[in-house]
Amino acid sequence: ICCDGEKLQSFKHDGVMHISQAVDAQLVEIALKEINCMLDKPELVDRLRGKLFPESPALLDLFNQSVVPFVLQVLLGPGPVSSRHEMVQQTSCQLALRFPGDLCPGSSPHPPVEDADKHFTQIRQSWHIDGLPTDFIPGVTDHFGTIKNFDVLVGVLLSDVDEKMAGELCVYPSSHYALSEHFHSTGIDEVRKKGNSALPTGKRTDELFFRPPVHCLGKSGDVFLANYLTAHFIAPNCSSNIRHAVYFRVTSPWHPARSEQAMLQPWLHWPGLADIKL
Repeated sequence: ICCDGEKLQSFKHDGVMHISQAVDAQLVEIALKEINCMLDKPELVDRLRGKLFPESPALLDLFNQSVVPFVLQVLLGPGPVSSRHEMVQQTSCQLALRFPGDLCPGSSPHPPVEDADKHFTQIRQSWHIDGLPTDFIPGVTDHFGTIKNFDVLVGVLLSDVDEKMAGELCVYPSSHYALSEHFHSTGIDEVRKKGNSALPTGKRTDELFFRPPVHCLGKSGDVFLANYLTAHFIAPNCSSNIRHAVYFRVTSPWHPARSEQAMLQPWLHWPGLADIKL
């Protein structure tokens, strides 16, 4: 049902897809046990905010034993060998917890109401796309001169996110088209050399994107797929709960890895969407 014509058309138009209950509750429970054990190790807590890339089967199974590989077979097209399911298995992931107060003014989960709109504007105008060099994780993301793009961002929710401003993923719908047009105009040399700092963020955001951001709310076990070029950011967590999520970055296994041409053609490696008309 997640791959019917209407759903695929919406995905192609918006650049993001929500798949409800894509991961079995037992897999989520096993993953949460492993993650919560890490909270007892002070040296790991800050790294849990997107700086930890474990290879634990308990976490990898959120992708490998879910419906996601089968969905990606449809979207990314048939492979050149018979064992296509094995080709879209993942060997690492990114842990991304957001604690109450994260990205809030003063790191307080109780920000002044009068500051909320202004602060969120600053947050949403600081969007990014993954794979561009940054100083976020020394030795990992500071690959200046190289773009490590991929095809699809897969986010797995491990906790319910029912209301906005709870550390949820936010995306700018249709931004993948706007960014491909931007790169056609400017080229990609600047983002290759300077990374996210060369993106048209800040006040240029509302000139580039014509639709407001969407807050990716959902239940534990839900999955969000996003085209690589879809601009996104994380909302402040003003809730009382930790937002648990795990991310996977998938490159189509039957196309050239990290082809920069995909920066100009957002659906280059998605033959399963070739016949979907907008």
